[in-house]
Amino acid sequence: MRFLVPYAADRPKTRLADVLDDDDRAAFAAAMRRDVVSAIRAAGHDASILSTAPSTRPPPR
Repeated sequence: MRFLVPYAADRPKTRLADVLDDDDRAAFAAAMRRDVVSAIRAAGHDASILSTAPSTRPPPR
């Protein structure tokens, strides 16, 4: 089974722009990415991340 995790590194979570600044949205998106990849790995699978731009955040563990 393959999992594809979409990730918008260049402008994450734009719908939250009214309540979170750019840094907070980037941190939130990265945390969500880590949670999703961790859940996939905990289930015994690998995940591929499809990013819209290079991410400056560390990859999920």
